[in-house]
Amino acid sequence: AAAVLASYGFMAEADRIYETLLFHLPEEAQLKIDRASTLIEIGKEDEALLLLSDVSPQEEEYVQALLGLADYYQMMGLAETALSKIKEAHTLVPEEPVIRFAYAELLLDAGKFSEAARIYLELKKEIKEIALKFFQGKATSEEEGLLHQWYQSTDISNERLLIDRGENVDDVRERLFTSIQRSIKNQTKSKAIRQL
Repeated sequence: AAAVLASYGFMAEADRIYETLLFHLPEEAQLKIDRASTLIEIGKEDEALLLLSDVSPQEEEYVQALLGLADYYQMMGLAETALSKIKEAHTLVPEEPVIRFAYAELLLDAGKFSEAARIYLELKKEIKEIALKFFQGKATSEEEGLLHQWYQSTDISNERLLIDRGENVDDVRERLFTSIQRSIKNQTKSKAIRQL
């Protein structure tokens, strides 16, 4: 019920439900994370920080709590602390594209351009595969979010990130998007030829 209320923008009401649930289930990590998200929305960031910090590294939801902490610290303008939380999450689940993308974003914010570029280039193949799934209508909502975040990222639009070939981020995005479109056209042609 709390999640439904929150999804419709009734944050104060959702928070009251989360608070009651946590009173009865004080060790439930997912409730802490969900309530923290709601608290941030209603301007109670300090309470959210306490809840997110209370999630133990032994709990399954710890990585999710780290992501929430990274968002919190980034909102507060504490880029290095946000970066340390995302880096820890990246260390725990290094193959997770959403975390790798968030890590690259925070590296850019911290001015670590070459390391961010390396991660972006590593993600290139995955982005291409996700875009193909998206155009075929088969991408998950998480994949769609990653694709949208990558393509529309405003955090890096003002940075002039130089890649090995002298390209900036906009050049790389355009090249990747063109390549994705070309790949989809080629695959469509191949399927049509095979069907003949």
